[in-house]
Amino acid sequence: MIVQVPEIKTRGAEFELVRQDVVETQLTGAEVVAPRQIALWRYSIPLVAQGYSTAQAWFGALAKLTRMGNVFEAGPPGYEQSEYAKTYYDNGWAQGEPTITDLTQTGSSVEVTGLVPQVTFLEAGDYVQFTTADGIELKVVTADAASDASGNATVSFEPELRQSPTAIDVVDPQARFRLQAPEFGYNLQPNRITSITVDAIESYDYNT
Repeated sequence: MIVQVPEIKTRGAEFELVRQDVVETQLTGAEVVAPRQIALWRYSIPLVAQGYSTAQAWFGALAKLTRMGNVFEAGPPGYEQSEYAKTYYDNGWAQGEPTITDLTQTGSSVEVTGLVPQVTFLEAGDYVQFTTADGIELKVVTADAASDASGNATVSFEPELRQSPTAIDVVDPQARFRLQAPEFGYNLQPNRITSITVDAIESYDYNT
């Protein structure tokens, strides 16, 4: 179940990409990296202090999220749309809507078409969301992607895709998260001011 959470207003946040690669040291002292395909986003969200009545919406949402099969969707903190999205998207694509060229693509890059020709589509450090058969996947762009004269571009990113994507979103990229532990609580300060921190990790084995 996807739980709708209130607007996320933070007093700072931690956002991490955590891999499960293993580094092994041999008797010679040489290191061997055993790569793993699993890489997850981790999100620690200290919400701004708020009055009790305002915080009650979070109480309800977090109580639902203590069921570990429930998830919520959120974008990376501080994210701003790419210049391409700011230019060509306004409650819909005026032109240049990006689409996936091949629905069987995997790995750490995809081919995109439908773009405005010969412009920068995404820059290194931008975020992008892919829709797959199992939900959504959030990626960070690792190299500038410019469109050619036909409106095609290659988008390179990390971590690699878990499944082939059917759609790309550069307007409001998000990941799907669950709580790291099946727990919910808050601190109550004087004047009924609450303090809540949401510790979450990406949930990817989930069907909508």
